Amino acid sequence: MPPAAFGTQRDAFVSTRTSAAREAGGYHPVVELASLIDPSLPAPFVPASVFTGFQSANYWSATTNADNSTNAWNVNFNNGNVNTNNKTNTNDVWYVRGPMQESFY
Repeated sequence: MPPAAFGTQRDAFVSTRTSAAREAGGYHPVVELASLIDPSLPAPFVPASVFTGFQSANYWSATTNADNSTNAWNVNFNNGNVNTNNKTNTNDVWYVRGPMQESFY
C-alpha cells in the first residue's frame, strides 16, 4: 500500500483531476476507502497497529456522486457508513501518494 497522510480539508472538495495530479497521488476512490472497514473491529474499524493515528471521522473519497455532481462520496469511520456530502462540507482526507486507477472514478 502506498504511503498515506491524514489531514483535515478546510477548502471545498476538488473533484476534477488532471492526469498529472493522478500520477502524483490523491484521495482514495470510494470503493477502495470503504474496503478498509473491518466491522469486527471497534471504531474506527481499521487495525490500529497498521493505521496509526487514524481518526474516527468522515473521510472524503475521490468519487463524485453520479446522480448529483455537487456531492462526493465519503466513508464514516465512526460508524462504518458510506454516504454522500456536499463538496463544500468539511471532512477529513486520507491522501495517497502514487498513481491511481482512473477506472475507480
